[in-house]
Amino acid sequence: SMSTVHANDTRDALDRLELMIALSGADLPNSIARRYIASAIHLLVHITRLPNGERKVMRISELIGFQNGEYMVEDLFVFRITGVEKNGQVHGAFYATGHHPVAMNWLTQTNFDDCEDLFHARELKLSDTKSDQQDGQEQ
Repeated sequence: SMSTVHANDTRDALDRLELMIALSGADLPNSIARRYIASAIHLLVHITRLPNGERKVMRISELIGFQNGEYMVEDLFVFRITGVEKNGQVHGAFYATGHHPVAMNWLTQTNFDDCEDLFHARELKLSDTKSDQQDGQEQ
């Protein structure tokens, strides 16, 4: 399932989830709440509003778990801004970070088979589609 949390970034979203649990009146220690959050959430998508009003996915991260009191979060894909025009138009590109998700087994069970190449570190192009990869060529 999916949910929306208004936050400044992926880690802030996790902190806000903890706050929601605390404000719910549940008598749950923070460490237990964090463990529940870490076991329930797998992927985080951070969308932001750019200066020109456009909304852009800025990063897709995987919540790997919880260790030593901290969430273990790894970015899978990030959008890197390379410039902003006077009218607010943002230029940049999406990049795969090279982190191969722990959830890869889950991904393959949900018809995302043969997607291992998707996570190799590189700039992503619009032509990085499965059909292009199968043909062995980019268009």
